Amino acid sequence: MENQTATADTASAAPHAQGGEAAAAGFGDRIRERARVVKSQLDAAENRARQRWAESKTKAGQRFQEVPVKLRSALHQAVGKVRDGLDLPSRRELNELAQRIDELDRKLGDYDLQTSARKKRKSENGDAT
Repeated sequence: MENQTATADTASAAPHAQGGEAAAAGFGDRIRERARVVKSQLDAAENRARQRWAESKTKAGQRFQEVPVKLRSALHQAVGKVRDGLDLPSRRELNELAQRIDELDRKLGDYDLQTSARKKRKSENGDAT
């Protein structure tokens, strides 16, 4: 009887073993398939993250380029207000003033030449008389 039981157990174990191997093989296939799906999802998420990073980098670059323009215009406005508040001359006004000074300097030089020539003539004429 023991022999029959052992044989029956072996006979019944064989289909269970085959079924277990088939189930294990099916489970392995399901795990592999699930791993492929998860990997593809991770790859897609990584690609989306890289794309968002590139977009944000581009937007940040654009904002970074806008900042100096805005900063420059704000600085010009502030300098203009300070200059107006202190009543400082503009660059154009300073250039015009420098030109006027040069012109007056030339005229003064011409006047000095004329007065020195007159004095010289008077001294020559005074010595001659």
